[in-house]
Amino acid sequence: MKKTKLFQIVNHFSIHELNRLDKFVRSPYFNRNPIWIKFYQRLLEAIKKKNDKLLDKPTIWKNLFGDEPYEDKKFRKLTNDLLQLVMNFMSVEHHQHAPLERAKDLLTHIRDRDITPLYNSSIKVSQRLAERHYFRNADFFYYRFYMDKTIFEMRNSLDKRLVQSNSEETGLGQIMAHLDYFYLAEKLKYYSIILTWGKMYRREENILFMDEIIQYVRENDFITVPSIALYYYIILLLREPENESNYFKYKELLSRYLDLFPEEEQKELYEHLINFSIRRLNSGSKPFLFESFENYKLGLENEFLYVKGKLSPFLFKNIVTIGLRLKEFDWVDSFIKNYADRLPPEIRNSAISYNMANLHFYKTNYDQVLTLLQEVEIEDLYYNLGAKTLLMATYYETEEWDVLESFLHSFRVYLNRHKHLPTDRKKAYSKLLIYTRKLARIIGRDKPALIALYEELKDDGFPSKNWVINKIKERLGVDFPDYNSANATMEKTTK
Repeated sequence: MKKTKLFQIVNHFSIHELNRLDKFVRSPYFNRNPIWIKFYQRLLEAIKKKNDKLLDKPTIWKNLFGDEPYEDKKFRKLTNDLLQLVMNFMSVEHHQHAPLERAKDLLTHIRDRDITPLYNSSIKVSQRLAERHYFRNADFFYYRFYMDKTIFEMRNSLDKRLVQSNSEETGLGQIMAHLDYFYLAEKLKYYSIILTWGKMYRREENILFMDEIIQYVRENDFITVPSIALYYYIILLLREPENESNYFKYKELLSRYLDLFPEEEQKELYEHLINFSIRRLNSGSKPFLFESFENYKLGLENEFLYVKGKLSPFLFKNIVTIGLRLKEFDWVDSFIKNYADRLPPEIRNSAISYNMANLHFYKTNYDQVLTLLQEVEIEDLYYNLGAKTLLMATYYETEEWDVLESFLHSFRVYLNRHKHLPTDRKKAYSKLLIYTRKLARIIGRDKPALIALYEELKDDGFPSKNWVINKIKERLGVDFPDYNSANATMEKTTK
């Protein structure tokens, strides 16, 4: 019984929802079969008592039908019938929390049944609800379009001559405007998704009229239409990755309009802000170090960064790394301790140890780094790579040259053994090992050798590049106030 869709859905409900479903199942308006009531009561009892024995099919059958012989086909039919009733409950629950949708459906019903005494009152109610509706996402314009269209049809059926002679009564201009806003907002939104997926999966899509729409929005003032303005700038962020002015304009619009969108859409909108700042940071734009830090802090405060109440371990590490690069050591220490419970339980202890080790690395407490890294047991490949990189850097900082040489060899073996590591990542980490070994083998301040190594790697891309460059500069005696993390590359929030 536990494997059925019926149980899995019902078990997903909160206690409040289970009690409301109980009332729904008992309602003769929705259910006229008393067997469904008894069946649901059995499920409800099993869930509340957490007693799996109550879910045994023959036991449930006996409770419902007494001594009648068990029929699996009949039981499956009963399960499916109750499932349909539960799905009806879910639909009604959704409808209860969607006032514009209810108003739209009511207008449609009154129009289709031609209940003229209710025309004026239902029109006033729908218009009042629309005016009070807070969100201004694309769905708002769709409902406004549909309601205005229905109102037009209702008024037109009452007195076609009056409506046609009075341009204000038709509302056709408003109908078209709401339809246009809905179309533009949705078109821009889904094109932004395609652009995002194109970067992630290298997909290309040929979208009709997209260039014309972008050009039209650019040439006309849609700043006062939040759902159009924001998605237009998201597209600019994705299509013009080096144009930082778009970011600051989008950031300003987002601060102005964010509350006008439902919670899930707020998260999606905010994610674009974070991802752009991380991309610019990884491209070497230093001002975006602070921008990324501030974006993460606001994301935490507004709970935009959680997925089902949890923080991704990668995101957790990113936030720590950014804070460390800004030398916000107290803030990072507080973050690790206060947000540790937001990490998935299976990785929590190791993730805490790893990030605390990174904090102590920045504070040059290398003994603490080595102690904490011994507690890191994470199966995830990328966290393991981070821990090994941090350990490698610690051996270098403590001048454990023999240990470092041996570790570089074992790190190389580790890379070769992991077939699931993408080739480009494997090559990048291999370069880190090569350059670190070369740096460690240079004796003292051998200026020609150090400069030659710098020239060799400066245009190459690999993890912890800036840490290696920093060590070269230190050996040369050149002031180089860049960050010194052994794990400084950020991951996007969409990872």
